[in-house]
Amino acid sequence: PSTLMGHSFSLNWSKFFDSIESQVSFAGYRFSERTFMSMPQFLSALNYDSAALYSEKERYSITVSKNFSSENSNSLLSGMSTYLTYSHSTFWNTSEQDRYGVSLNKYFDIGQIKGVSANLSAYKTTYNQRTDDSVYLSFSIPLRDKERVSYSAGSFNSDVNQTLTYTNNRDPNSNWNLSTRYNDEENSYLSGNYNYQASNTDASISMAWQQSSYTFLSGSLRGGITATQHGVAAH
Repeated sequence: PSTLMGHSFSLNWSKFFDSIESQVSFAGYRFSERTFMSMPQFLSALNYDSAALYSEKERYSITVSKNFSSENSNSLLSGMSTYLTYSHSTFWNTSEQDRYGVSLNKYFDIGQIKGVSANLSAYKTTYNQRTDDSVYLSFSIPLRDKERVSYSAGSFNSDVNQTLTYTNNRDPNSNWNLSTRYNDEENSYLSGNYNYQASNTDASISMAWQQSSYTFLSGSLRGGITATQHGVAAH
């Protein structure tokens, strides 16, 4: 076996500007030798053909974020967080890659419904004379105490996936959720799980169903019983 060595350099900088309540961050990485590998890259090379993996040469990214004050509740921007990102990567064995992104996050109230959250994100990636576009939209709406319903939709190069999830944490000893997903290929998906935890017993049940594909069901039960001449005790 041969021994490979290499070096990498990194630079990180971040500054918050009080006057505009915004933060700018920069991160740069440079791998000085082609033989250098990060730990995730090394583990990937062990399991896959290393010649087929992208060997990164350098990468830098810039992120600009801003949080808008929630004092003016009538403004659309009130309580909103915004992020703009750009990253550029070069490789030893393939063409360079550029990625642009924007993300908007907001918490707001709808009448008596407090604490609704929404996120809208969009990304564009260019590499090998190809462009990939993706857009993600999600809402999370609280219902009664410790109940929440969430909806998300994602589009990757015009392929759309939608997910609807209900979560219930009302019982202090148990929680459960149910989720359904649908995509452009008309493949429906349904999953759910239930967890119960008490002083003597832990139990869980999980299920999943994919249209025209598979059905999955699993469960677990954990606990202990001690029996002596003086009686039986669970623990």
